[in-house]
Amino acid sequence: MRSCLLLFFLFIVLSGCTKASSVTTDNTTVTLTDTTLAKQYGDLLDNIDYISIRSGNGDLFEIRQTDIINQWVQDVSTLPLAIYKETDSTVGTLYSVNLYSANELSVDFSTTSVNGYHLKSNTDLVNAINDLLTSTRIKSIVISCTEVCHQFMNEPFPELIFEDVHEIKVFEDAINYGLIDTREAEYTPLFHMDVTFNAGSPMEYHLNVADDVNIKNGLLLTPKGEAYVITEKITNELKLLLYKD
Repeated sequence: MRSCLLLFFLFIVLSGCTKASSVTTDNTTVTLTDTTLAKQYGDLLDNIDYISIRSGNGDLFEIRQTDIINQWVQDVSTLPLAIYKETDSTVGTLYSVNLYSANELSVDFSTTSVNGYHLKSNTDLVNAINDLLTSTRIKSIVISCTEVCHQFMNEPFPELIFEDVHEIKVFEDAINYGLIDTREAEYTPLFHMDVTFNAGSPMEYHLNVADDVNIKNGLLLTPKGEAYVITEKITNELKLLLYKD
């Protein structure tokens, strides 16, 4: 009898010590569940080779450096997170993140939601995204002529080096806002575009921007051979940089 009373007493004490953590949002108290991206998405985080991030103000960032991507996914997947069931409240998000594997969307989350759950504000996650964006910002771009370029140029095309932030922004926009070209076609590169970032391995793109008013859109070829159509506005800005007197 004494043993039963002791066990009953311990049960009451332990029950009182295992209260679930909670947070109050919009005057509503919700129960938090501890988790990580690895627990939520598991194997879907494997073999990520491309990241797309959109900021709350609409800016888009494309990241293709696999060495940087692999380490970042590994680090961010184990960050402690706290989630709870979605409420009816509308919360703005600082960043939305899409992770791709072999051109297929594998995982998407944001700084306010993970796998259909609301995410408690997490400074470590925001800092990790900020660090990724900083490390993958373009440091310099070198444009040089391909053999095809030499054939069509009336005079030798000089190697162009861009390090000014405003000029680099034009090339970043060409990378970030290009529309995938789904046509089955063979592309003949006009320019080599060697890109150096703040961290990680450099990358070589190819760029087709003709000095011709009748050709409205340029073309960007990624290291994997994917083709992206550059908008007319950005193409015109590239023409000013590439063919300046």
